[in-house]
Amino acid sequence: MRNKTLMKLVLFAFLIGAGLIGYSQKNISPMAVLEQPKIIQEDYKSMQVYFCETDDCGKIHADLIKDTENPDCAFYDIDLKNMVSELSKKNYRLVTNDHSKVSLAHKFDTNKALMHDKFCIYSNNTFSSGSFNPKTNSLFKDYNNLIVIQSDYLSQNYRDEFEELFFGIFGSGAKVRYPKVQYGDILIENYFCPEDSCQKHVLEQMDKANSSIYGLLFSFTDSYIAEKLVEKKNLDIKLVVEKQRINMQYEKYKFLKENGIDIKTDSNPYLLHDKVWIIDRKIVITGSYNPTASGNNANDENILIIHSPELAEKFLKRFDTIYSSAN
Repeated sequence: MRNKTLMKLVLFAFLIGAGLIGYSQKNISPMAVLEQPKIIQEDYKSMQVYFCETDDCGKIHADLIKDTENPDCAFYDIDLKNMVSELSKKNYRLVTNDHSKVSLAHKFDTNKALMHDKFCIYSNNTFSSGSFNPKTNSLFKDYNNLIVIQSDYLSQNYRDEFEELFFGIFGSGAKVRYPKVQYGDILIENYFCPEDSCQKHVLEQMDKANSSIYGLLFSFTDSYIAEKLVEKKNLDIKLVVEKQRINMQYEKYKFLKENGIDIKTDSNPYLLHDKVWIIDRKIVITGSYNPTASGNNANDENILIIHSPELAEKFLKRFDTIYSSAN
């Protein structure tokens, strides 16, 4: 009798379990059950790079905003009149760092660290990133870059990040949804700090470098990246950094120079504000992230790692110009 009762209980439990499993499988999408592929495939659409000491990056932003009904922008700071004007005509959302005095209604970071991003999301799944803060005292003066890409997947990454910022999640958040996108013939990696560890991904690319590492950097205090460069100094390594920062606490200019790295200071009377690495003449790393501890561990930042010899050549041509006049 006891055995029969036990068998009935086991059978009952099995049937309930099978039913629950069947129910759960019907109500969960296959994408949630199966692990997503590591590299997402997407056709190439459009990718443009601009250098804001010569290109009118403010007008480029303003024109994109003009063609977008609901632009979402996260800028460390903004005051360019044409951009402010175009945003004011739209159903825009704007997040800035807490010190910004922009006249537009906006949300600002509530974190002790910086909301240091410089990105916008426009219509047609187009977004911009780079080092350019749309400020009057920066345009046509500071060395900066702006990159504009049309991508369904990468723009979704930036939408996710913007939603976190807009609703008050600073200095943390979910890991990036699509970290690697095969964009036609170009592999693009996309990460956000601190949640994705920008430092880790920069170090990975440096570790794999075979011939050269060039850098244009506003601030450089990261010991791990500095030590990695010294470790790889048998390669062709050339750096140009912002001269106004080289004597600041933790800056790695002296350490690198003393350890045989070819590092110079820029000759621009304004700022070298780029955060760019060019590796093996075929990989460009750009975005808002300076190689600093706060950039990796505290600030809200983003990077793009673009595997494209064609794009690298554009950055290299500009690098050579800046390097040749550096001190």
